[in-house]
Amino acid sequence: MFLRQTSRLLSTKQTSIGVLGALLKRGQPRQGTDHAPKVIRQAGLLEKLEKYNNVIDLGDYKAIDYEEPKYGKINHPITVGRNNHQLCRLVSSVIKNHEMLVTLGGDHTTAIGTIYGHYYGLGETPAIIWVDAHADINTPQSTITGNLHGAAVSFLLEEFRSSAIPMSGFEWINPVFRSSDIAYIGLRDVEKQEKEILKRFGITAFFIKDLDELGIDEVLQSCLSKVDPKNNRNIHLSFDIDAMDPSLAPATGTPVTGGLYQYEGEYICETLHDTGRLRSVDLVEVNPCLSTVEGRERTVKTAVSLLEHCVGRKSNHDVEKLRAEVKEKEKEKEK
Repeated sequence: MFLRQTSRLLSTKQTSIGVLGALLKRGQPRQGTDHAPKVIRQAGLLEKLEKYNNVIDLGDYKAIDYEEPKYGKINHPITVGRNNHQLCRLVSSVIKNHEMLVTLGGDHTTAIGTIYGHYYGLGETPAIIWVDAHADINTPQSTITGNLHGAAVSFLLEEFRSSAIPMSGFEWINPVFRSSDIAYIGLRDVEKQEKEILKRFGITAFFIKDLDELGIDEVLQSCLSKVDPKNNRNIHLSFDIDAMDPSLAPATGTPVTGGLYQYEGEYICETLHDTGRLRSVDLVEVNPCLSTVEGRERTVKTAVSLLEHCVGRKSNHDVEKLRAEVKEKEKEKEK
């Protein structure tokens, strides 16, 4: 199916948005992330994105489950690794045909394939903005849970090249970016060993408390000045829905209280779009099986709104005013 679609799209001008589903679920232990692309499309995503650009639905990459011999504490390495290899090949073949590629996950291991594919498809390392409650920078050696969605970044990071261990399913992979190429926004549930990694490599990382102190506008500009100081790089946004507050996105596997407000998430997406260099977006970890019908609808609505702002929707948020209003409401609650 994808070969037929890819050949059909070779002549497509770079004035379109490609939307690709990635039905990956084995990077985490819960069933349901592979259903997210269907549910998000059913909420009218394609029609809403069409308001801002021509949209081409590239269909779904359907992951294959492979036989998994016991591999220490790591869960499903062959399935995660091989499926991301195929996703990488697919992304690299189609990304050049579109102004932007939107990939609907799937768990956050999806970013292994999309970032790798972005690199090979366009021939250069993108500047990466990783929006998440978690750092996802454990290594296969340091992970406590063995779930590879919490180790996605480490597979791609140059600084881990010398210490990487051979692992079935990942024979194909090589690091494609350095610590100076990635910046985090929204962190609030980071393991001790991950904090040590962030500090050791000097990775730009803003926790929720930093947003409270500095504001989302200053935080995002600081991130861009680190990863794209000359304002000339392609940008890859990897957005985990659990970065948002659970009141906005309860249908996800690892929700953490105190997340991004709606205006903060939308501001990130809108500002990156306005650079004119946002070439690839992952929206991951929506899990429609983990909430009520109302909670699922709320989560999907949040996801669709974020993606709309990635492709041109304007809310023109007055972030200073909104930040002040939020602080005032929090003070009233404390009384």
